[in-house]
Amino acid sequence: MANLPGQEEDFDYNYGVPGNVINIARANNPNYFFEIRCPSAGFHLIADMPENINFSVSNAWEPRFSAGLGEINGIGDLGIRIIGENILVDEFARLMWMNTTPIEIPITLLFDAHEDAYRDVYMPMKRLEALAMPDLKGGLLFAPGPSARNPERGKISITLGRSWYFESVVIVSISTAYDVRMSPAGYPISGQAEITFSTAKIMSRQEWSLTQPGRNNNG
Repeated sequence: MANLPGQEEDFDYNYGVPGNVINIARANNPNYFFEIRCPSAGFHLIADMPENINFSVSNAWEPRFSAGLGEINGIGDLGIRIIGENILVDEFARLMWMNTTPIEIPITLLFDAHEDAYRDVYMPMKRLEALAMPDLKGGLLFAPGPSARNPERGKISITLGRSWYFESVVIVSISTAYDVRMSPAGYPISGQAEITFSTAKIMSRQEWSLTQPGRNNNG
């Protein structure tokens, strides 16, 4: 079940937020909030919604026998010897669904030092970068996301306004850029993060219809 900002904590949306929440949003309307949560990493960020929201999903389709009867041992060889060429039965040309990709969600986040460059820019961007990196424990690197054995480890959820909620996503890629202009304390006064999220599993039509916040979701 999704929880919009303000449903669990006492927000006033003007930096009157709990200390464990990074709030870089300038908007006061939760319809325009973008929220990232990773409980296992103690990470909770509220930012302004990007100008555009894009979703990408693709399917792989292949013919049943793309190379014709020559793919079928015996039958293909016999056909080639009799008529002297490889042929393709029309029914075999019908495409078969092979796979669907998880949904990818590219997001651009902007960071500006309105009050403190370390708190508003440097610290949230560094922690966001760390979410995409593996975890080192006992000399072993663990994947930066959930696994079948431990679905809560590194689990990230995102909420886009009041329209979309994804219970479990992974970070496919993140690219950050820091402004070279520094605050008096030596931290960048602005920055930008290009993040591509992906649902942690392939989603069905039924699951996609449940990505609205407040519903019973399986993202």
